[in-house]
Amino acid sequence: MNKHRDCSEKEQSQRLKALDYHLVLADDVSLHLCNETNTGLCVSFPLVSHVQIAGHLPLMGIRGTDFILETVDRYYQILE
Repeated sequence: MNKHRDCSEKEQSQRLKALDYHLVLADDVSLHLCNETNTGLCVSFPLVSHVQIAGHLPLMGIRGTDFILETVDRYYQILE
């Protein structure tokens, strides 16, 4: 059983705030809870802080793959 699945919203928020140097694929609200050491990619709604004009969507195919790989590359650069 996944122990993280049953945690409260408060616990989930605390875990996101405690992350350091992670690649976070999440909604805009969750990304705002993470600190600046993390590399984030908004992959779902809701969007609260920006409008997303998504020329890279859907996150599949060549454009989507390229967009995700660019984010992963930024993440690896931070780790070096």
